[in-house]
Amino acid sequence: MLYPKFLKKDDIIGITALSSGVGINDLPETKISLNHLKKNYRLIITPNVYSEGYVSSDIKTRIEEFNNLLNEDISMLYNIRGGDFLYETLDGLDYQKIKKKNIW
Repeated sequence: MLYPKFLKKDDIIGITALSSGVGINDLPETKISLNHLKKNYRLIITPNVYSEGYVSSDIKTRIEEFNNLLNEDISMLYNIRGGDFLYETLDGLDYQKIKKKNIW
């Protein structure tokens, strides 16, 4: 089994929302968590992470933002929350890039 490299200081974490994003009610806790991560890592946060709707954005946007993060020099890709609508995006994700990058 191929394990990704362990994260080290200043590695980049890509954060996106393949299902729901973070609304106003959950923003304070999310900011605390993200600020904690920023102490050791650099973050790339896609725009749809901060959204009020039950779904962060349309399917095409969620897929594009995820796949665009795979073009960055990230060491980890993190889905901010949710999962009810994640299944809608599965057919559009670039699995070859995911496999090639071998990231968390």
